[in-house]
Amino acid sequence: KQWYQRRVAITAGNVCSFGDKLILDETAKHYKKDKNLKKGVAFPTCICINEVVCHFSPLRSDPIVLINAGDLVKIELGVHIDGYAAVVAHTLVVGATLDSPVTGPTADAILAAHNCAEAALRLIKAGNTNVQVTD
Repeated sequence: KQWYQRRVAITAGNVCSFGDKLILDETAKHYKKDKNLKKGVAFPTCICINEVVCHFSPLRSDPIVLINAGDLVKIELGVHIDGYAAVVAHTLVVGATLDSPVTGPTADAILAAHNCAEAALRLIKAGNTNVQVTD
């Protein structure tokens, strides 16, 4: 069973701490011979839940924010090796499955965001300015 089916409380802080630890653990496995090579977290793990727009990475002293079934969640993190960084993000609805898909306004908002991103990507090409992409 998934954590949301067992009703186990998962917090935003737990997810962010897990993401940062995972980055450190995984980057430690690579390029071990070069002790001076810098690697690790390039962008701390952040989580956006429902109406939170971006870059929420709670401190341990912040109030606890629970993640619940049905929440729209985006997780972002960044890794660097020798100054080369990669930042990734993924959006999901907690508890959504093929048997229980997202529907209604939430599904509409996700599809609209996807279509906007696809349209912007088509405009990113040599010679175009930022304004041409974002206008």
